[in-house]
Amino acid sequence: MNKLLKDAASIAAVSSALAFAVACARSPAETQQEAVEDQQAAVKDYEETRREATQEANEAQREANQEAAEAQNEANKEIAEARKEVAEEGAEANKEINEASRTAQADIAKARAEMREWTNEKLGDIDAEIDKARAEAVKATAPEQQKFSAIMKDVTARREEVREDVATLDQRTAAEWEQFKTRVEQRIEALSDRVDDAREVL
Repeated sequence: MNKLLKDAASIAAVSSALAFAVACARSPAETQQEAVEDQQAAVKDYEETRREATQEANEAQREANQEAAEAQNEANKEIAEARKEVAEEGAEANKEINEASRTAQADIAKARAEMREWTNEKLGDIDAEIDKARAEAVKATAPEQQKFSAIMKDVTARREEVREDVATLDQRTAAEWEQFKTRVEQRIEALSDRVDDAREVL
């Protein structure tokens, strides 16, 4: 806009100078006509300059708009790619978690089955020993039978504890498995020792 004003001022100054220079040699009518023509030429030059400036401004605005649109499109593309990457990573993480969970469930199921089999086998052996001890107790003296009966009450209580543990075996989680397994093993060992104690008094 400053350029337009400067151009218009320059044109007006030149027109005034020319008009003054020829005014003395021309008639008033000619001078007036010359002034009108100079003014029209000055206006035409001003309009042309303003039109060019407007075109340049419009072109600059179009370029700026295009650059902004391209930048937005690039940003949208990067955002979409980032979201896709996050979704893929999340899906992969979920897959790994599910696989780990299935493996853990399979492992604990196997451990339960093995524990049940081992416990039943041990209890079967202990029950056989108990039956033998009771058969021997029939031939024992009254004092021996009294001691035997006292120990067998403890054996029966310990046997019930083990039975209760085995009944809850399927409810045990992986987090508490080792502690549960150790307790059952210790109780079975203590039960077996008490059966031996009962037989030793006969």
